[in-house]
Amino acid sequence: MKITIPLLGSAGVVKDIQPHELPLSALSDATNVRFRDGAAERITGDKQIFATAANIPYQVMLYRTATTLFLVHAHLAAVFVDSSSARTDITGTAPTGGAGDHWTGGVFVGTLIMNNGKDKPMFWAGDTANNLATLTNWDANHTCKVLRPWKNYLVALDITKTSTRYKHMVKWSAAADPGTLPAWDETDAATDAGEIDLAETTDNMVDALPLGDSLVIYKTASCYSMTYIGGQYVFQFRRLPGEWGMLAPNCGCIVPAGHVVLTAGDVVLNTGAGMQSILSNRMRKWLFDAMDTTYYDRSFVVSNPSKNEVWICFPTVGASVCTQALIWNWTENTFALRDLDSVTAITSGQFEYAVSDPWSTDAAAWDADTTIWDTSDIPLAQSSLIMGTTDKYLLVADDSVTQFHAEDYTSRIERKGLAFDAPDQVKLLRGITPRIDGTAGQTVYIQGGGAMDAEGNYTWSEPVPYVVGTTRKADLFATGRFLAYRIYSTTGMGWRVRSIDLDVQPMGGY
Repeated sequence: MKITIPLLGSAGVVKDIQPHELPLSALSDATNVRFRDGAAERITGDKQIFATAANIPYQVMLYRTATTLFLVHAHLAAVFVDSSSARTDITGTAPTGGAGDHWTGGVFVGTLIMNNGKDKPMFWAGDTANNLATLTNWDANHTCKVLRPWKNYLVALDITKTSTRYKHMVKWSAAADPGTLPAWDETDAATDAGEIDLAETTDNMVDALPLGDSLVIYKTASCYSMTYIGGQYVFQFRRLPGEWGMLAPNCGCIVPAGHVVLTAGDVVLNTGAGMQSILSNRMRKWLFDAMDTTYYDRSFVVSNPSKNEVWICFPTVGASVCTQALIWNWTENTFALRDLDSVTAITSGQFEYAVSDPWSTDAAAWDADTTIWDTSDIPLAQSSLIMGTTDKYLLVADDSVTQFHAEDYTSRIERKGLAFDAPDQVKLLRGITPRIDGTAGQTVYIQGGGAMDAEGNYTWSEPVPYVVGTTRKADLFATGRFLAYRIYSTTGMGWRVRSIDLDVQPMGGY
């Protein structure tokens, strides 16, 4: 009999539920795929941009001036900027933070702000003739763990004054005009600078993200809203319901529905009207079992708007930097997985790297030439993800690339536990007919599997090559009370599996 599994990617990967309890459209495992429009597809690769860095970049940021778009990368003791024409060292006084110290900051009324939690905050106005400098008007005896721009204010969290730490303190600057840096003296009645301790809860300050007209301040197990009201108090602070916080700085991002936040034990969506888990009964247990318990705080979260995705990047067990991304598609509400090559930081934004080969170096014959020339390799028309790695590379995720930094990778989807409402009946899987979109001539491999027990070991058939545009069906042989299939490729361009037909023959009772 023929059993059709439509919309193969509509439920994504689910690892927290036993495979035999999943709906037909769910996958029990996958790697280096994403789910879009109800299909499972091979994820695209990445390529190096700019020269290899001199040291490991621990933060990457995009910064645009009136004339130039810069990629800023911060290292342990240096900061560089790359543009389409040159790399410039803008370090100034060398930073002193370590690999576990988090860079925060952003663009404040046109000026780049950077803070590593160890040194005094720094700023740069975009002139490569000048270096980073200590933030104007900042008290020379103060440091802060986190510094974020918001509206016309700078907001600092977890303040140390000389040698005394105020871990519950929120400190804000005076309002600043575009192109200027603010005052910070909270005792000056002529300005609206101030500070307050949010000590209702004992947990530490972690980070802050804007949400609507408020700034949400996340501690490790609670969060507060900061709303401008003007007058004597300037801001109103209100504790938000629940005991959700943020795992570490940079572990949250903004999406159309609110914030996606990696917490201590979950990933939640904060809509402003409340928080809800997006992991429960799907990937929650798996994520925290897979996450390293020593370097978990080096995780981070970044949005990929061009694909409607959030990448939850984390060190797997035994790793000290991020080696895997759990990807949530917020329109499909599905989860996927991607390998990361020891990634230390990712930023998202519009970026133009360089033009493709000029006409003078394009050697292909005119009638046969399918390449582009004299145009941007990375289009400004969509947002890109730019990564820093421990190999000192700066990489960009690119839809036209079929390798992870010049190395082949395996994309795989897998489903076990298929009983078709007859768990006591032995079945024979004789073939699989997939509906695959891809480049004609590309090869993917298909396997069938079977097991006699729901949680037992599966016996897999030999991989059957399936050539897109040529092969119709993968003939194979697998038996068991519970059946399985696997589709994968190790090289080549992208492919999409929309649905499959399974040729299943009942064989009798157990």
